[in-house]
Amino acid sequence: MKKIKFPDFFKEWLKLIKKNKNKILKKKIIGSIIRNGKIRSILVDTKIKTKNNKIFERSVLIEKPGVIIIPVLYYKKTSYTVLVKQFRICRGEDTFEFPSGQAENNNIALEAIKELKEETSIKINKTDLKKLDSIQMITSSNSSVAHYFYFEKKINKKFLNFLDNKITGNISENELLSLKVFKIRDLYKINIANIFSGLTMLRKKKIIKF
Repeated sequence: MKKIKFPDFFKEWLKLIKKNKNKILKKKIIGSIIRNGKIRSILVDTKIKTKNNKIFERSVLIEKPGVIIIPVLYYKKTSYTVLVKQFRICRGEDTFEFPSGQAENNNIALEAIKELKEETSIKINKTDLKKLDSIQMITSSNSSVAHYFYFEKKINKKFLNFLDNKITGNISENELLSLKVFKIRDLYKINIANIFSGLTMLRKKKIIKF
């Protein structure tokens, strides 16, 4: 019988379960999402015995870690950012979010820089990128961890105009994105977890004070 070769992000999930002193009694792969020849996510039915000898049977979607990048752009005395507008199937409509995507490898910072360039055309160096925090997105049924980053940049009006309403995206991934410039202070009107979490982290780091 041919041994299944699991992707690295699945192996990392298995390590995490064992690191927390749990024992996996059963793991049955129900299905997987493959796009462009790469496994994007795996649905697995599990039975786990905890270190306290409790048994849990759950199905969980194992996914690659995510990266979220917050541009903090200073023009004169005002702080701006750029959001990505894209269609989200789970909502059935367009949403505004900070630039984000799945990390293809374990070099999370470089993956964030790559994602930022793909979605916004903004190029930054690794030294410009600063880590905010990492959070578990949905604890009950999804393994996804989001790694938040930000960078700060003084800009001019021409750069703001260049970003506003720009069409971007990775065509090979069926992405059709558009950008929108916002004053950071106005983001509180947008009820999206991606944005709410990012603003909370920026306040905690005292990058914004409102």
